[in-house]
Amino acid sequence: MPQDRITAYYDKKAKNYISFSEKYRNVDRTQVIELMDLKSNDLVLDAGCGSGFFTLGLYNMGHKVKGVDISPEMIKELKKKGVDGLISSIVAFRSDKKYDHILCYGVLEFVDDVSLALENLKRHLAIGGKITIGVPLVSPKSIPYVFYHLIVNRKLVHIFTKRKIGRLINSIGLRVEKDVMINALDYCCRLSIDLQSNLN
Repeated sequence: MPQDRITAYYDKKAKNYISFSEKYRNVDRTQVIELMDLKSNDLVLDAGCGSGFFTLGLYNMGHKVKGVDISPEMIKELKKKGVDGLISSIVAFRSDKKYDHILCYGVLEFVDDVSLALENLKRHLAIGGKITIGVPLVSPKSIPYVFYHLIVNRKLVHIFTKRKIGRLINSIGLRVEKDVMINALDYCCRLSIDLQSNLN
């Protein structure tokens, strides 16, 4: 199964994944966290946290943060660093807690049903809560990314256009508040519940 391959792939990468992310994804953690626009007392969920690239950044800034990831080895590495984590896919994740902010960066491209994943994250938002997502956009940089995962994991990852991800976001009653290109591949946007569409 492709999803099992993805889990196994990230299990193997767990110990060195933070340095791997910094080197190969060229993700500016500070830029993403600034886009989130967090308040000091916000409860944050890092959905698809890996070994803690963003989770640790948020934790070290004093935020209350929990990670969830499909890879047991990633969660093991996260817990070694003193941060709470749960093993689950972002579609199957369930919690009685409601979160003020949910971060989901570099995850949705691996999910079979993106709308279902976003719906589940929305379900876990507190009143007035926000979701920040990061996804790869169609570009010359996306071609090697697609082929890499197709060859290594036999998984055809989703590559988005702004129009496509915008439609998905709007279809489940969310709206884009602010967006930014993090690098040549990754598009990041902060979402909130679209009150008008949820009233209709």
